[in-house]
Amino acid sequence: YLAREKSLELLEIHDRFHRNCVRLNVKNGDEHELEKVRQAIIILRRGHQFVSEARFKRGGRADLFDLDECEAIEIVNSEKEESLLRKQKDYPVEKFSVVKV
Repeated sequence: YLAREKSLELLEIHDRFHRNCVRLNVKNGDEHELEKVRQAIIILRRGHQFVSEARFKRGGRADLFDLDECEAIEIVNSEKEESLLRKQKDYPVEKFSVVKV
C-alpha cells in the first residue's frame, strides 16, 4: 500500500484518480492498444494497481504505470532505441520495461 502511495506522488494530480482504467489513445495502432489491455490484465492478476497513459509531474507519459512496482511499461512497435533510452532516463521510476508488438 505504501509503495502505491509513493508511486502516485510521481503523477500529475488528475491521473491519480484513474486507477485500473485502461485509457485508449486513438493515435496509437490497434495492436499497440490491444497489448496495453493485455498488460493491464497481467498487472491486475498480480494484485497490483496501474494507471494507463500515466503523466509524470516532471514530464513524460508512460503507456502503463504499475503503482505497486513503481514500473513504467512502454509498448512499442516502431519507436527508436534513443527515444526509449531517453524515457528510461527521464521517467522518475524504479523499473522500466519495454513490450514489443
